[in-house]
Formats: sequence, structure tokens, C-alpha cells
Amino acid sequence: MKRVAGLLSIVLVLTTGGLCAKDGPENRKRNPKLLSMTPMGGPPGSSLEFRVRGEDLEGIRSVWSDCDGLTAKVKSVKEIKLEKTRFSRTTYAPGQEVFLQLDIAEDASPGAYSLRLLTDWGLSGPVTLVVSDGKVVQEQPEPHQDPESAQLLELPANLNGRIGRNGEVDFYAFEVLESQELQFEVLVAGGILPGSPIHFRDPELILYEPAQGWFQGKARRLETRVESTIFLLPVEGGILKPRLRHRFGKPGRYLAAVGSLAQKGGPGHNYQLRIAPVGSSVRKGQDRWTRYRAAHDTPLLDWRERGFGREIQSSRRQQLHARGAGSPDANPAATRLGGDRKEPGSSRAGPGRQGGSLAGYPSLVESEPDETPESAAAVSLPVILEGRIDAPGDLDHFRFTVEAGQRVAFEIQTVDRMFPELSPWLEVLDASGRTICSNIYRSVENNSAYWQKFLQSKAIYTFEEAGDYILRLRDLTSRQGGKGFTYRVLVRPQVPHIGIVTLAGGDHINLVPGEARPLKLTLEREEGLDQMVTLHLENLPPGIQVLPTVVPEEKSGKAKGPRNEVHRDRFFPRKQQVSLTLLAEGNAPKPLHLHPVRLAARVVTEGRPGQAFPLKDLFLTVVKPVISSTVSQLTSGD
Repeated sequence: MKRVAGLLSIVLVLTTGGLCAKDGPENRKRNPKLLSMTPMGGPPGSSLEFRVRGEDLEGIRSVWSDCDGLTAKVKSVKEIKLEKTRFSRTTYAPGQEVFLQLDIAEDASPGAYSLRLLTDWGLSGPVTLVVSDGKVVQEQPEPHQDPESAQLLELPANLNGRIGRNGEVDFYAFEVLESQELQFEVLVAGGILPGSPIHFRDPELILYEPAQGWFQGKARRLETRVESTIFLLPVEGGILKPRLRHRFGKPGRYLAAVGSLAQKGGPGHNYQLRIAPVGSSVRKGQDRWTRYRAAHDTPLLDWRERGFGREIQSSRRQQLHARGAGSPDANPAATRLGGDRKEPGSSRAGPGRQGGSLAGYPSLVESEPDETPESAAAVSLPVILEGRIDAPGDLDHFRFTVEAGQRVAFEIQTVDRMFPELSPWLEVLDASGRTICSNIYRSVENNSAYWQKFLQSKAIYTFEEAGDYILRLRDLTSRQGGKGFTYRVLVRPQVPHIGIVTLAGGDHINLVPGEARPLKLTLEREEGLDQMVTLHLENLPPGIQVLPTVVPEEKSGKAKGPRNEVHRDRFFPRKQQVSLTLLAEGNAPKPLHLHPVRLAARVVTEGRPGQAFPLKDLFLTVVKPVISSTVSQLTSGD
């Protein structure tokens, strides 16, 4: 993104607490909302009709995509009633169903793409379109909710389906060869791209074999190898990703059933069922399971502090310092994905030897035997530890030395097998063998009726006493181990820095000339960051003004005690809220044109601002003050 000469900066001292009143109905009207899209996707080179449901979609101007590989036009718009449920009470609100004709280019890369609608109200949030690698079939319109009426699939299969109502279960039949091993997974659109709507959180996948004949009698459930995981979201919670593997002992016809664990269904409960022989992929670098990732690299780094599956990037050390007070070797421009990566499970050195540099830190490859603290390999901090749970119950130990008051961060990555198949349990032991910290976060729920415990991929700790300590890592269940159960642990000094910054309402801003629009931001302060922060918007078009808000800083209180949460500050950042206000003046740019702008930040130390670094890209649209209901059938990009 090019910079303009008039860069607007706002110096903000951030504080906790909300600062703006809630948006009224008129503000909501200026933010079209997409709720779901059917079907979920298609293969390269296809031309399909899609149905998009949403609110405030009158006056559609065009369809916008995040790449040139997709083109679409609006065919028609129909008024519908949207069912909404709150506290077991059902109400209905006006909405629209938009029919799109969408063409996917032959050279479109497999993965997730973003689709939005540009209307007289402005730009909508995104829905996710998945471009699949290979043929995609559609769920049959005839009911197939029992084994006898199961829809027959040809392997390998990639099917678009939907759980259309509460309690629905979709059955699919397929033929297998003797001793054939297949992998099964169910994808849902929510959560793949930031801001996309989330409806189907809990897809369920079960395999059956017929008890006798052609599905006469009761089908028998198969015991499968489960590699399901949960895709964690920063705000909304988690989404289940069912993944099964099974080797069939005898040939014949079998069943796969897709449903909802909560027995829920509706227009937004779309899914893709994928069935393929294990090891059939020949695409270089293709994962065994489908990645929840955009089809192409985003211009800015997807900065995530947490999640066992997030990769410790090659420029991790430089990025941490760039997002904080900075250092001589910090490189704030290093924000692109990629770089110095390794294939999962590979090592740069032999066991027990220093392995060069990873993410700007020295690395060491674990070697057996290290089952006891006495056999632990000595390491110097900072370091990236690369190891493997060789067998169920395997323990890996490492010895390190710290000074009194040293503040250390522990970050854990599962390299091949995903959480919770590999559930890394990290403990730090003192000289007496007592556990002084771990990556288990505890909280009391239901009016102190029971404890909840969660494994966290990141923890910070301040050592009160100098000396030698032991880092122990194992699988929490002690049931898993072997080839592929590899991990990385980054042990480093804490670096106070800015974490994730989110904008309420998504990544799009719709402005009406003459009206002020508040932008409510939530900023995460990581690892004790307490310096002043400046936020600024780059590439603002002429006629758009920012009205700054300055608030006094407040120190965060101590973490709550054992009747609620234990050591919350070790696992989560301090969140602060602030408001910026945008104003479209009389000389604002032409309405209904997208203007990419960038939110960036600096950390101010002792009155001196550090280097600016980008936080996220936003889309700004100036809306016409007079709303039209005309529906235009325009091709994307016009």
C-alpha cells in the first residue's frame, strides 16, 4: 500500500473501559451485514450460482473479492424474513437473499477467499468462499437422513452440504477397497477468514458399516482414529474440525453421517465433506488436512500470540521488538508471511546439538534419554527447543539457569499433529522438584461449583529466585506419542509489546458526509507493556478527518483470586479500549468507491516515539446521503 504525504497521527494514552455510546439504528443501517452463503464453494474453472443472505443489502452496486481470480454479478434480490432467537424467544427481522453468478478462474489457487457486497449503504463484511482442489459435487435435494436413503458418493469426494433444520443428519454412502485407508473431514466456513459469519460451530462426523445386506437392519458405528481439533477464535470461542482416519478391513459399501452435536440447523449451517485415500495427495507442500487459511498470503502478518498451531515465524524476534520499544536489530518492515520455514518435523541439527537459528533465536534438538531431571540437557536462554513425544507417557526434560527477577515467556507450537491430538503440558520445576508454573490455566465456574482447566500455548513467569530450573514437557493424556508428535518451545525474555488490535464491527468503515463515525478499537498490551502508544491511519483520502480522543492511563489491577481465576496475567494480555472518530467533510471523495487505509502504531518510550509498524488493513467507503433502492447487476471490479 502506497503512503500519502498527509499522514494523520493521533497520540493516545490508552485506558480500560468503553468510551462511546452504542450504535443506534441509523448507524447499523450504514453497515450491510452478510449472514451466510450457499453453497460453500467450488473448483477452479467453474461457474456457479450462489445465494447470500443478509441485512441492509438494498441498493447493491457490485460484488467485491480479495483477488482477481473471482468475478461475480448480481442476478436478483429477494426480500425475506430473518429468524432471530434470543433467550429462547424467536423474532423476525427484514432481510434480503441475493442471487449471484460467480465464475472461478482456471488458475485460482485452492483455499479461502473473501466476498463482499458494495451497496448504497456501503461495504459489507465478508463471507468465505472455498475453492477446492478437484471436483466438487452438491448435496442432493431429496432427503437422505437415514442409511437407506444415503446419497452415493464417488471417491475421492468433495461435497457441499447443509444441515437445513434442527435435528437433521445427512447420510452418504461410498465404496471402499480391501485394506483401503481413507481420511474424512468436515469444513465449515466460519472462522477461516477474520470477520466472516459463524453459525455452524459443532459439526459431527460418524462412520458406519451396514449390519447386513444393503443397509437392511441397524448400521454399526465404526471405531476410527480421531484427529479432530478445535480452531480457536480470539473472541467468538472455538469451532470443531472433525477429522477421522480409518483402514477398512473388508471391501464394500460404508456410510458417513454429518450432523450437529447440538442438533441445530438452518440456512447458515453449510459444510464441505471431504473423503480421500490417505497419501493420495501429490501436491508439493500440501498438508494432510485442509488448512484454515486464506488462499493467498495477506499483505500484513496475521499476528497471533496464541494457538498451538500458529507458526513461530522466522522473523519472530525482530517482530516482537518492533511491536514494542524497538531495538537496534528490530525490523518493523518484516511483516510478510513466509521466510525461513522448515517442513513439519524436520530439524537443522542432530539430536542434542545446537541447531543454528530459528526465528532469530538459537535452537536445540532434544535427544533421549531425558526421562528424568537428572538426565536433562542444559540449555542457555533464549532458545527454541525442538522435541518429540516418542511414545505414550514420554517425558522430556531441559535444564536452564535464570537470575532473580528474570521475566521469561514460554511459547509452544505443535509442528505436525494438531491440538488436542498432541496436548503439550509444560511445567517448570525448582531444585526441590516442585512445580512453580505450568501452561494450565484454571478458573472456577458455576458459582464455585467446579474448576475448569485449559492448556494454553503461551505463558509468562517472573522468577523470584536465581538458580537452576527444569522445564518438563509431555502429552497431557499420556495416550499419544510416536513419529509426528513433534513440538517447539520458544523460551525467551519477555518483550513488552502491542498484541492484537481489533475494530468493532469488522474491517470496513462506511462514512456519510457530514456525520461523525466513532471507531471503537480494542488493543492488547502484552507482557507488561505500559508505555504510551500512538495510533494513526495511513492513506486517508482527502476530505476525511480524524478527531482524536485522549484519555488518561490507568494501571491494571491484580489478577483475580482462586475463587475466580488463577494467575490470569500469566496467560492473557491486558485489554484496553479507545475510540477514534472519523468525519467525512464536504470535499470527501466520490461516494461508493473503496479506499484501502492502514491502521499503524508506535510505542513511545521516555517521550521518544519508536518506529511505526502496521497493524491491519481496513476498507473505507463514503456513502451517499440519499439512499437508492436500485439494484445494479455489475461485474466485480467495475
